[in-house]
Amino acid sequence: MFRKSLLFLGLAWMYLACSPEKSQPKSSLSVIATVDTTKVRIGEKIQFKVSTVGSVGMTIQYPTLELLSDSVQYHDFNYIQNQNGIVGISCEISYWDTGTYWTPAYEIQVLNKDSTYNYSLSADPIQIDVISSIILGGQTTIRPIKGPVPVSGLFPMKLSIMVGLLLFLIGTMIWIWKKRIHISPEVNRKEIIKKDPFEEAISRLNQLEHETNVKLFYVELSYLLRELVERVFYIRTLEMTTLEISENGHLFQLDKSIFKNWVSQLEKADLVKYAKYVPNLDSCGQDRRWASQFIHEIKVLSEI
Repeated sequence: MFRKSLLFLGLAWMYLACSPEKSQPKSSLSVIATVDTTKVRIGEKIQFKVSTVGSVGMTIQYPTLELLSDSVQYHDFNYIQNQNGIVGISCEISYWDTGTYWTPAYEIQVLNKDSTYNYSLSADPIQIDVISSIILGGQTTIRPIKGPVPVSGLFPMKLSIMVGLLLFLIGTMIWIWKKRIHISPEVNRKEIIKKDPFEEAISRLNQLEHETNVKLFYVELSYLLRELVERVFYIRTLEMTTLEISENGHLFQLDKSIFKNWVSQLEKADLVKYAKYVPNLDSCGQDRRWASQFIHEIKVLSEI
């Protein structure tokens, strides 16, 4: 009888020793949920934490939070750690509608040593009251009256002044621009067009009769002869050098002797102009008389 009792006790001890871990008591592990406030406005964030107590030596899984409603939003999900490892989770929750809400019933999973599922524990949800920002704080008194809102006048005075100044400046610019343009009278313009080139050349040549500066005399004489040929034969002699005129004698409808004497006169004027030759006043009179004959010959050729 005694041996049977010992055998029964041995078998009972072996059963208890070999029983799975899920038979271990759960009272040593607890899950606690906390929030920093239970009354918030729409869109405000509250700090939500779930931590475990008595989880030393246990293998626990902490799942992430799943979004179950469009009115609830989670931010900054993190794990809480200490020297023993992960002991909980923390995040921020915001609600986007008024009413009464509950924090998520967060559930942890306790695993066996071989990582197989053993059992689960959930944190008790906490009631959250979401109120409108207008009634937060229970304000019952009338808010201060705001000052009058400025209303723009019917007539935009400032804009009108700016537009007027702009038009004044534009008008002033146009007036100044027109003042700079010197338009010759129509009568004078017609007189210039009708003026005979030979008469003008003779008039300018007569003015040289009283010129005592030899250099100015030959500069003006060369210019009026070039201008006369240009206006009669339509060749830009004023833009040509004496050498270019000499090399392009075929362009001018002049007798060879007349053309040669004209080129010689131009060369003489160039020498005087650059101070390589200084003639006397008698030479100026002779050249002026020659120029008068040259103008007459050009006029005769233009009438043929």
